[in-house]
Amino acid sequence: MSEPLFTSEDIDLLRASGIPDRDLVRQMEFFRQPPQPVKLERPATLGEGIQSLSDREVERYGQVYDAARRAGRGLKFVPASGAGTRVFKSFHVLPPEELNRESLRRSSGGGNAAAGEVLECMENLPRFPFFDDLKAGLKKRKLDVAGLLKRGQYADIVHFLLDKDGLDLASRPKGLLPLHQYKKEVRTPFEEHLLESLELTRTEGDVCRAHFTVADDYLEEFQWFARKCVPTAEKKHKVKFDLSFSVQKRSTHTLAVDMENRPFRRADGRLLLRPGGHGALIENLNDLNGDIVFIKNIDNAAPARLQGEVVRWKKALGGLLIELQEEIFRLMTWLESRPEDDGVIDQAFRLLLGRLSITVPPSVRQGSRMEHRRFLMSKLNRPLRVCGAVENTGEPGGAPFWVQAKSGEQSIQIVEQHQVDPNSSDQQAIFAEATHFNPVDIVCALRDRTGRPFDLRRHVDPSAVFIAKKSEAGRELKALERPGLWNGGMADWNTVFVEVPAGTFNPFKTLRDLLRDGHRAEI
Repeated sequence: MSEPLFTSEDIDLLRASGIPDRDLVRQMEFFRQPPQPVKLERPATLGEGIQSLSDREVERYGQVYDAARRAGRGLKFVPASGAGTRVFKSFHVLPPEELNRESLRRSSGGGNAAAGEVLECMENLPRFPFFDDLKAGLKKRKLDVAGLLKRGQYADIVHFLLDKDGLDLASRPKGLLPLHQYKKEVRTPFEEHLLESLELTRTEGDVCRAHFTVADDYLEEFQWFARKCVPTAEKKHKVKFDLSFSVQKRSTHTLAVDMENRPFRRADGRLLLRPGGHGALIENLNDLNGDIVFIKNIDNAAPARLQGEVVRWKKALGGLLIELQEEIFRLMTWLESRPEDDGVIDQAFRLLLGRLSITVPPSVRQGSRMEHRRFLMSKLNRPLRVCGAVENTGEPGGAPFWVQAKSGEQSIQIVEQHQVDPNSSDQQAIFAEATHFNPVDIVCALRDRTGRPFDLRRHVDPSAVFIAKKSEAGRELKALERPGLWNGGMADWNTVFVEVPAGTFNPFKTLRDLLRDGHRAEI
C-alpha cells in the first residue's frame, strides 16, 4: 500500500493557509495532466479585433468618463508587489573584481549582457534620480564619486547602491524606488500613480480612490511611506485620498512538486507553498466591490510631462467602456421585456459579433428563439473590460489573439507565450505574428445592470494555469503559475481592444529604462 501524499501536519498547514480541499485536488491533477494550451486562431489586428479612435472620439469618450468620475464611480487598482531586486539584477551576477571599467568592457564585448548594462549605468550615473543621495552618502565615507567614475572604479559605488548600510535599493519594493527627478523633488512610482489618480478618480467632492496590492513583506513600508507623503499631496492638490492596500491571500498560494509529481518538501520536511502569481489578485479586486476600475502595473509610471496624454487616453477608454456597458444593459432589458422581438435578438447578435468580437457557434444559430435569448444573456451578463493595445516593438507580455474555445466559439483574449503549445510550430508562429501587446492598461466595469458587484471568482477559468520549472536550494521542482490577472484567467469576460499611443506606456523594469526615458531631466 503506497504512502499518502500528505501527512496530518501537511493538512493542518494547508487548512491554516485557507487553501480549499477542492483546489488542492485540482492542483495535483494539473501536475499529472496539465491543462490544454490555448488554441490560437490568429492575431487580433487593427480593424480585426482592435479598434482605433479618432481625436474627436477620444475627446467625446473622455467627457463621458468625466461625468462618471465626478459621480464617484472611478477607482485605480495598482499591482505593486515587485521588488527592486529585479531592477538591479545585473549588479548581483557580477563578482566584485569585475566592477571596473576595463573588466566590464571586456565582458561586455564578449557578449555578457549584465556587464554591458552595468557599464552603461556607470557611464551615465549622474542621470539617475538617486545620484544626489549616492553622492552625499559616498562623501560621508570620504569617497569622491566623480573621482571613482573618472578612474573607472565602480565597486564602492555598486556596494553603496545595494548594501544595507548604503542606499539598499535592491531590497526596497519597486514601487518605492526613486524614479523621476524634478527640480524640487524625486518621485517614486507609488507617488506617480497616486498623482495619476487625481485626474482619473477625483469626485465632485474632491475624493480620489486608489488601491495598491503589495507583497506581505513590504506592506508596513508602503503604509509608512504613504503616511509621510499623502498629507503633503492632499494639501497641495486640495483633495482627500481614499487610499488602501492589500496583500495576496495565502489561500491563493499553490503547491510545488518534485519531478515525480510528489509534493515538494523543504529540507525540514515542510511543504513548499508558492504565491500563485498575478492571477491570484482577482481575489483582491473582487473584495473591493468596485464599479469602474483602472488596472495598471506599478512599473508603468508616467513622468509629469507625459501624464496629460496618459490620462487623456485612459479617460477615453473609460468613456468607451461606459457607453458599451449602457448598450449591453439596454439590450439585456429588452431581451427580458420583449422576448418575441426578433429585432432585439438581431441587435444583440450584432453587438456580440461586432463590438464584443464574439463569434456565435452554428449550433446556437440553428437553435430556437429561447435558446438564442439564453445564449445572449449568458454572454452579455458578464464583467466587461476595455484594454489598451500598443504596437508591438518587442516588449515581453501578453498580446491580443482570436482564441478558439471548447464550445466552438471564438473571442479575443490576451494571451501570454507560456499559454501557447511549445511543441506546436504553427501555434508559435501565430504568436510571433502579434502586431500589438497589452501593457496592462485596462479599465473594467465590475457591476451588473442592477448595480450589484459581480462575483469575479465566478468569471475566472481555474484551468488557466501552466507548469513552470523552478529550483529551491539547488533542487529542481515544478510549480503552478497563473497567467496575469488580465490574461487567460479572465477569458469569461467581455473584452474590447483599443489601440493607444506608445507614449502612454512607460515601463520601468531595469535601470536602462531610466536612461532611455531621461527621467532625471524632468522639469
